[in-house]
Amino acid sequence: MFHCFYNNQIKNTSETLIPVNDLGLFRGYGLFDFFRTYNGIPFQWDWYWARFCNSAEKLGLVIPFAESQVKEAVAEMIDLCPEKECSFRFVLTGGVTLDGMTSTNPSFFILSEKISEVADLIYAKGIKVETREYIRDMPEIKSTDYKFLLQIMPDLKKNKSTDVLFVKEGWISELSRSNIFVVSEDKIITPKKNILKGITRKTVIEQLTSDFEVQERDLTIEEVLNAKEVFTTSSTKKVLSISQIDDHIIGDGQAGPVSQLLLDRFNSLVQNWKG
Repeated sequence: MFHCFYNNQIKNTSETLIPVNDLGLFRGYGLFDFFRTYNGIPFQWDWYWARFCNSAEKLGLVIPFAESQVKEAVAEMIDLCPEKECSFRFVLTGGVTLDGMTSTNPSFFILSEKISEVADLIYAKGIKVETREYIRDMPEIKSTDYKFLLQIMPDLKKNKSTDVLFVKEGWISELSRSNIFVVSEDKIITPKKNILKGITRKTVIEQLTSDFEVQERDLTIEEVLNAKEVFTTSSTKKVLSISQIDDHIIGDGQAGPVSQLLLDRFNSLVQNWKG
């Protein structure tokens, strides 16, 4: 992490002090959003800001800064970034509490971070994921509650799995930090319920509609396992094939042509990104 905007100041992350009696720490009462730059410009700013505001409203928190003020802070942090591109994490919590329950002034801070790029070899090969019976609490928002993922992370690493696919009574929803799509004949299907509607997901759907029939609907694990291709989308992964789910190999175990096509389209879009 590079810098942190907090209390209207930008400091090195290591110099930023957050009160220990913050409801984000006390009760896990907080949310975040995450985006990155292309050509030094925030990607899909309007969509990310709208989603962050929606999450805040659903959690009953007020963002203590206007959008224009946040934009100004982000622009300054981009100028301070030691690398050509960087990512940003907005965090909003219940703020300092005197009784352990009451939120009066929410805390808001922005972190600038190094981008974790996916290697070309992984894009070509795809990733392995594991299924778990789980649905996130309030899945339509980006809550800071990641305890389930952190709890199973040692197992994922042991099994050389990149991520977890959430399943509930045979219906899939999402990965821990990304959305999922399947290619079935001439259709591309993605879950509509119990998910965070990702910004990369939205961008990819817009790129799909000219060539494919896109269905947003309930999706069974059987449909996923029998699909021609499966891929996931997120700010950090872009469009990334899933070549294995548990012990089941998808397709030929490599990135499929549709996911490669969509990755090329996405890269073409961001290469010339001007906001």
